[in-house]
Amino acid sequence: ELLENGALPAPDPAAPPLSYMDQEAWRVLLERSIAAGKSDHWYAWLQLGVMHLAGERPAEARQAWENSMARRQNPWRSWVTRTRVSSSRQTAGR
Repeated sequence: ELLENGALPAPDPAAPPLSYMDQEAWRVLLERSIAAGKSDHWYAWLQLGVMHLAGERPAEARQAWENSMARRQNPWRSWVTRTRVSSSRQTAGR
């Protein structure tokens, strides 16, 4: 829906995210949508944090996840962080 309507829907925080996008073009679209007030909700900020982390911008990722939690408490920030840290450790150990 972000591509078609310029807005990312916010699912129930109890449901696991279906997927994550990390391409630069999606990040630009999402940032524009958030700035326009169309997607200024917990899920958009969570997704933006994932995009920043994938782009090796950890400070921006952390800020996006803080924005996500400020809008609505959800369990996914800690899950994403643990998953990313775990993946980084596995890659480093190869």
